[in-house]
Order: sequence, then structure tokens, then C-alpha cells
Amino acid sequence: MSFDTKKGDELFGRQKPIGIFESHHLTDDRPNAPAILRHSLNERLSAPLALWSPEADRLSSADRASLGLSYIYILDGNVQTRGALHALMCNRYNTVVMAYGCADEFLAQCSELDPGCVVIRDEGAPGGTASRIRALKRDGRFRCVVLANHPEISIAIEVMKAGAIDYIAQADDPVQLMMTVDEALGKVRQGLAATAALDRARSQLARLSTREREVLIGLVEGKSNKMIAIALDISPRTVEIYRAHLMEKLGTHTLSETLRIAFLAGIG
Repeated sequence: MSFDTKKGDELFGRQKPIGIFESHHLTDDRPNAPAILRHSLNERLSAPLALWSPEADRLSSADRASLGLSYIYILDGNVQTRGALHALMCNRYNTVVMAYGCADEFLAQCSELDPGCVVIRDEGAPGGTASRIRALKRDGRFRCVVLANHPEISIAIEVMKAGAIDYIAQADDPVQLMMTVDEALGKVRQGLAATAALDRARSQLARLSTREREVLIGLVEGKSNKMIAIALDISPRTVEIYRAHLMEKLGTHTLSETLRIAFLAGIG
């Protein structure tokens, strides 16, 4: 990977973090698309890299997600290798690449960033990279790939236990690195889908009355209408009415659909 060191100093030596992307990799021809994303693939920019415009920050997370963008965050204290990684990652279609020279600065701001893959260059300090991975794992919206200039088995074990997707030697094939990043981004999408499903299930259950929720708990426990009626000291017919009402509120038509929402929301 070739990289202009002088240009790298200009780009990465400024105030950090610097969010940069290749505009011609971000395309959206819809008339109402944000101006920052209305770029033709054939457009010739005055420079190969453009700063991430503040206009993009005014888009909501939902709007950015609807555009199908992926996010890669590079944490690397070395200007030249950081620039080379950025140049490589920008080859990925519809991807926003943001580079940080200070990992702790990224951690301080990650709660405000979109979910994505974090590529961390291990600095060789025992526990340093692993502790950052654990912090990102607690956040739940990021997946980490670790690069090592001088791979060590002990550090590899440490970061993998902390939750890294992979621990890769810097000299490895860039294609393999991109495949690993794609795997990490896939896991990010899976996590977001699971979180969205959980939120929907909890929102649906919030519509239920106290009695409807009690009937649902009885169904989750495998009780019949008659058994639920005895436990709640109401008639079986009343249980049937509550059951019909709760299924209507949940938008379900079968018992299995109803139980699936309950299990997803953590009941049972």
C-alpha cells in the first residue's frame, strides 16, 4: 500500500479525531439524499481524501443507517501506518473510515459514534489493548480487530479472551485483513438487529395491562387457561378474554408467536 507521508502528516497531524472518507465511495442518487452523499462515482475530486463534513453529523443515526453505511474506526498512534490503513479501508464500498491517533480519545467519544468495526494497533503494553476491547465490548456496539507489529502469543490470548474478533500480524495479507473486518461488521449488524428486536419486544409488552401480563406469564410457564384461572382467582372465560386482548396488542395470531415475543423480552 503506497501512502504519501507528507499528505499523511497534513491529514492526521491535525486536531484528532479526524473523520475522513473517499466521497466517491458514498453514493446516493435520490433527489432528497443529503448533499454530502450525492456524489457520482465518476466525479473527480480535487484531492483523493475529503474531510468528514459536519453536515454528516447532522444526520440522525437512523438516517445514516438507512443509507446502508458501514463504519470503521482506526486506532493507531503511527501516522504512516494509520494512513496506509485508511487508504486500504477506503476501498470498501459505502464505508465511512475515521482515524484516531489516540485510542483513549476514541473511547471517550465512542458513545456518540455510530456502531462499527474498530481496528486497533497493539502497542505491546501488557493489558492496554485488552482493557480497551473490554470497554468496547461493554458498550455492545463495536467489534474489534487487533493488528500487531510484533505478534506475541500471550497478548493474542489476552485480546481474544477480551473479545477481539481476530489478532493479526501486520505483515499479513491485506485481503485477509479486509475479510476479517467484513466479519466484524457482519457481527455488528447482527448485534444491532438483535438489539432492535429486543427493543420492539419490550415496547410491545409495555402495552399490556397488569392482568394481561400475568396471563402471559402463565402461558410462558406452560399453564392451561384453567390453571391460569385458578392461580389468578378468575374464571377460565375471563382468561380467554385477557389472552385474546394481549395477543391483539402484541399483533400475534398464534401462541408460538406470542411466546416468541415474551421470550425475546426476557419473560420466562
